[in-house]
Amino acid sequence: MQLLNRSVPSEQSPSEKLPPRSLPTWSGYSPIVELGFTVLKYFFLFLAGLTIAPILSASLGASQLVELLFGLLTVCLKPLVALTFCIVAIVVLVESWK
Repeated sequence: MQLLNRSVPSEQSPSEKLPPRSLPTWSGYSPIVELGFTVLKYFFLFLAGLTIAPILSASLGASQLVELLFGLLTVCLKPLVALTFCIVAIVVLVESWK
């Protein structure tokens, strides 16, 4: 069995050489600014999805899906825009008071 175990007991494993895990702080921004960036990112991804989906469904001939997506757009877009810009405004106000 000694032939199969070729590890040296004094050698550290690769996971022991790594620094301890912590939250990523590479950006240097405060948590509220990170929240604002995250909200804007998902808002723009939502808009991109609502732009691509009707084009794709119209090209595939799914007219009922296009009507459903436009109905969703008219119902959901105004509150999402208001919520996104309110969060961004709160972030700007909090960061300007610091």
